[in-house]
This record gives sequence, structure tokens and C-alpha cells, in this order.
Amino acid sequence: MADQLDKGRLLKSLQAQHLFLEVALEQLAPPAMLIPVSPSLWTVKDIIAHVNVWDRRGTGWLADAAAGKTPAIPLPGKTWNDLDALNAATYEEHKDRSLTEVLAEFEALFPPLVRLVESISEERLAQTITYHTGEREETIPVARLVRWRYRHYLTHGEQIRTWLKNALS
Repeated sequence: MADQLDKGRLLKSLQAQHLFLEVALEQLAPPAMLIPVSPSLWTVKDIIAHVNVWDRRGTGWLADAAAGKTPAIPLPGKTWNDLDALNAATYEEHKDRSLTEVLAEFEALFPPLVRLVESISEERLAQTITYHTGEREETIPVARLVRWRYRHYLTHGEQIRTWLKNALS
């Protein structure tokens, strides 16, 4: 079953997606990271700030799950229906930060995430947890929380790939 991936494969997938983003970001000059392709799109800086915020939240969810607690997913008092509002709040919170600061945070957040995943036992990864989405109760394997991280990288990696194509052409 797809959710029954072992820890080694989970870490490898997570690291591959993070490495892709690091390499892609190195290819973009700072001005290209700040000028949107279209007014409706975030800049690369915005996307990376967004990834940082959600990685911090995701690491908290994983830490709770590893400790046998119920993760506060998506956030206390929020539902997945509030996602646009959460993303808009993330944008507002980080729009005045420097690109250097946002990139440094991106680099700093990944090693603790990897250490956390490495510390979770295979047995715990296979166990299911119950959490509340704000709308209903869900039950998922702990391993799926890890998979959420690299799926998030995949999603935003596609956006950054588009930026690279436009910025380097």
C-alpha cells in the first residue's frame, strides 16, 4: 500500500524534493525571484516563505504524532476551508522580509525535519493517528504526514520550475 512506505524511502523522497528546490533556487538570480511572471502569482520568495511556514507546521504535526499526541491539523480553530485565508496571512507575514532571510530559513528548517523523521520508528510510521480537520475526524498513518511534506515540495517545485523557465530564457 502506498501509505506503508518505509522510513528510508520517505526520507529519500523528502531529500530529493528539497535538493531539487535548493538547486533550482541557486539558478535564479535574486531579481528574478522577486519579479512575478504575472500579477496573480507569488514571487519565488513568496513561495519559499510559504514552504517555510508549512514545513514548520508540518514538523510540529510530525513531532506530535511521534510523541503519541493528536496533531493540531490544520491549525487550532481553523479548517482546510480557510486555506486561502491562511495562505494570504502567510503572504502578509513575510512580504516585507528580505530574500536572504527567507532563503536562510528554508535552509535551516530542513535538517530538523530530517532528524525528526529519522527519529520516528518504523512501527510508529505505520501506526494510524486520528486528528480533527475542523470539519470531521480523520484517521491516517503517521507516514502520510511525512508524505505531505514532499508533496508540498513537489507542488511548489512545479511553480519554481515555471519561474526558472521564464527567468532563464
